[in-house]
Parts: sequence; structure tokens; C-alpha cells
Amino acid sequence: MTTSPTVALDWVPDLSSFAARMALVRHSMGWNLKEASVKAGLTVNAWARYEEGMRPRDLVEVVEKVTRATGVNRTWLAFGYVEPPGGIEPPTYSLLVSDLYADRAA
Repeated sequence: MTTSPTVALDWVPDLSSFAARMALVRHSMGWNLKEASVKAGLTVNAWARYEEGMRPRDLVEVVEKVTRATGVNRTWLAFGYVEPPGGIEPPTYSLLVSDLYADRAA
């Protein structure tokens, strides 16, 4: 008898790395590694290395290629956030976390 794996409820994927965002883009497009790399004009080995955690030497070029192929937001792909209109800096979440524990430090 085969048992199903235990699945945690209410989980949130960690998209803080370029590798995770590259994998999410590929999966969202429904592409395998070969399809993604061909559509973006990258080698299969390069795309696979990016998903494994290697940062591209020319991040701008890779992000542009993936953006053209998929339509994904280039700022989000490169840095993990979407720049609001007017170019306002993204929020600093570390301040929010420290505020939560301010009473413990006193």
C-alpha cells in the first residue's frame, strides 16, 4: 500500500532567490528546461545552473532574455520585488520584524 506524503497547509514558497524565481517562471509557463532555454535563447545547462543557485555573470542580459520570452516583470525576476510607480524603494521588512519584538528587547 502506498501512502501519500504529509502536506503542510498554508505554506508560502520562498522566492527570495533568483534561482527560485527562475524555476517558478519556467513552471508557470509549463515548460521543461529545454523548452525554457530555447524560448529564452539560453543553453539548457545555463538555465539549470541558474535554478540550482548560480547567479548569471550578466544578470541584465539573462533577465532581458527571460522577460522577452515570458513577459515576467524584469525587476521582480532580478531582485524579487516589483517597483511601484514613481520608483519608490521597496519596503524594508526587517524594520517591521524588529518592531514586533521591540517589547522583548526592553
